[in-house]
Amino acid sequence: MTNAPRRFDNKFERFRARLIVALSIPLFAVVTQGQKLLTKVALQQSRPVQGAESRSIQAIRVSDTIKIDGLLDEAAWSLAQPATDFRQERPIEGATASERTEVRVLFDDKNIYFGIRAFDSDAGHVNARELVRDASFSNDDKVEILLDTYHDRRNAFRFAVNPLGTQQDALITDEGRDVNLSWDAPWISQGRIDTEGFVVEIAIPLTTLRFTEGIDTWGFNVSRIIRRKDEENLWTSWQR
Repeated sequence: MTNAPRRFDNKFERFRARLIVALSIPLFAVVTQGQKLLTKVALQQSRPVQGAESRSIQAIRVSDTIKIDGLLDEAAWSLAQPATDFRQERPIEGATASERTEVRVLFDDKNIYFGIRAFDSDAGHVNARELVRDASFSNDDKVEILLDTYHDRRNAFRFAVNPLGTQQDALITDEGRDVNLSWDAPWISQGRIDTEGFVVEIAIPLTTLRFTEGIDTWGFNVSRIIRRKDEENLWTSWQR
């Protein structure tokens, strides 16, 4: 990996580094009627990242229905500990993000849910135009979630959304050398722009996130791009 800065959204070699310093998600899987269920999910850093503090959040198991409408108005969302304090990868490496981002995680027997509140002090200038799935989002703000469900630091699922909830996904293999942009997984997302910025709500079926029974950690990271500022923020592993 060179010292030259590269764009997270179009230089997929970067995913190799993201996986090496990924976060871990301890999982306890049981088999019930032929289905793997998650009984506990904690998101924490698997090992220290040089120059960064250790981070962890706890996902909340829910029994009530989570409606994917971009509102985050179910009570469970307020109970979930948010991932916050994103740092810039660009333009100023390691600097505090210019806008606050909060990512909460819930799960049930069928899905893992991500609730993203992206605050913006100038919400009227949030960039969001694309409505076509798998668009490049070259001019849009966006949030990306990276999940290494095998925790092998070689493979990952990438889920990206713009503030309207338009989807983009990819299957990453061979330490980021092979990125399958034609991979289309079944998942649900909805976004809303409001006076405080935007909200995105995501539900990913556990059947989409293939993982080996007995694996108790997943790699995890989140990126937010604020397009008008040419700013990329990450929850962890923001070093170039």
